[in-house]
Amino acid sequence: MKKEDSELGESLIDITENGHAKMVIDRPIFNQQKLDEGFEAGVRPQSSLKSSCRKACSKCACSKTCCKNFLFGIFPFLSILKGYNVKSDLPSDIISGLTVGIMHIPQGMAYGMLTGLDPVYGLYVSFFPVIVYFFLGTSRHVSMGTFAVACLMVGSAVDKGVAKFGGVFEGCNDTTVSIADVNGTNVTQIGSTGACQDEIKLQVAMAVTLMVGLIQLGMGVAQLGFITTYLSDPLVSGFTTGAACHVFTSQITHVFGISTARYSGALKLVYTYRDFFTNIPHTNAVTLIASVICMVFLYTIKTYINQNPKIKPRLKMPVPVELIAVVLGTLISYGANLQRDFGVTQVGDIPVGMPIPKVPNFSMIPDVIADAFAISIVVFAISVSMGKILAKKYDYEINSNQELIAYAACNIVSSFFSAFVSSASLSRSLVQENVGGKTQVIIITSVTKDLN
Repeated sequence: MKKEDSELGESLIDITENGHAKMVIDRPIFNQQKLDEGFEAGVRPQSSLKSSCRKACSKCACSKTCCKNFLFGIFPFLSILKGYNVKSDLPSDIISGLTVGIMHIPQGMAYGMLTGLDPVYGLYVSFFPVIVYFFLGTSRHVSMGTFAVACLMVGSAVDKGVAKFGGVFEGCNDTTVSIADVNGTNVTQIGSTGACQDEIKLQVAMAVTLMVGLIQLGMGVAQLGFITTYLSDPLVSGFTTGAACHVFTSQITHVFGISTARYSGALKLVYTYRDFFTNIPHTNAVTLIASVICMVFLYTIKTYINQNPKIKPRLKMPVPVELIAVVLGTLISYGANLQRDFGVTQVGDIPVGMPIPKVPNFSMIPDVIADAFAISIVVFAISVSMGKILAKKYDYEINSNQELIAYAACNIVSSFFSAFVSSASLSRSLVQENVGGKTQVIIITSVTKDLN
């Protein structure tokens, strides 16, 4: 090798006019011939078959530490509970859990309606996935359950399923829905108008939920948690904003007390607003007045009490304004006979107890794969993003791959209990964190409240 080529990494110090030192790096440029002449190829150390097998077997050695790390990796709640301080953490977790549990009830019912299903199925989503996430999730502050974006996407898949299967469905002859009491002894059967179509909607939602869980499980096993890196903030924000427009559109008809057909496809917003403005003359005045009063009540309490910097520090927990609105609305509707005398639409009876487990309709899975894939990616991106924000604030880390496993388990279990796709909720997670929640013990308090 030539002398001038061997002077690699030679640094020259040059003093500029202003007295500051400047470092100049001078390196030779190699072509393939000079590189081959100046450097010899490295020799990889040879290993025998016996040494290779011995090295591989050493990695598979099962020690007490290895088993412990594996167990704590699969069930992250063990490591969280290991350092749990009952005196300082438990009071905050109980208050936070009660607050979030109260929020689950009105949000579960409202978001359940976004999917096109009965409100009670939203309450199931506020229970089963939450319990599963307690055992498998790595975030201490996210609140799993119903979320507007996920509900809208499930609702879109449900609409497509109803349009495809129509009235031809093997479960249409069954006009009852079985609900088991908590103790598993009493069984109540309820019938409703359009039970056939309701059963189709439920079966499509369960098939979508099962497929979402299977896709997320495959992603978790394949260690694909890194894909959130490629989902930029503008992309997620734009998607969330678009979802907000769809949520507004889906609820505006209920505010005015008018009915429109459910559409799917690219122009569904256009068709929905066309029907909405066409039917505005048929607005139910009592429904509109009640809706405006509720919105003003919610805005006033949240803005001037729950978010007031002077009042907020004195509150042990935010005022459960959503639950208060639901209770007062129910009492007024019942006492004034709003449905009978003024035609105000009511939610109807809410079944008591747990749903009987049933297997999803596997024949529908090929028809929902495309929707399930999109839902699985969006739900994962939103949930992990929320988890990472809160984890960074409190100086701990979440495992994206383990989160995929947790979301998958939540959805797979939910699909057997008449529940649809779950996701981390932005609003409930922030409330849970602001009230002072410390760990996943919040979940136990929350589901206990919902169970009661």
